[in-house]
Amino acid sequence: KFLKVCEMIAETSKPNRVMTIMYALGWTQHSQGSQMIRTGAIVQLLLGNIGLPGGGMNALRGHSNIQGLTDLGLLSTSLTGYMSLPRESEQDLETYYKPRALKPLRT
Repeated sequence: KFLKVCEMIAETSKPNRVMTIMYALGWTQHSQGSQMIRTGAIVQLLLGNIGLPGGGMNALRGHSNIQGLTDLGLLSTSLTGYMSLPRESEQDLETYYKPRALKPLRT
């Protein structure tokens, strides 16, 4: 099984293939967790998967209050700060902000 996983990972070193390594508390809380994450990053660098769409090392967290889920770039429907993506009609920043701006509770 180990060799099969190694073959699958090695196949991502092609121009038309890419992979990401996603890790969670199992790695970060382990006694050698930082070494495992560093090793994964080195493997990704050697395979050429860093800096490509869909490639890299990505930390997964249980909920957004730990690290900020949108900061990880894993939610395709949200921008940093939990803002929604602009609609087609929102072609400039002012038009984008207008429906999302905080409104006073009392006037």
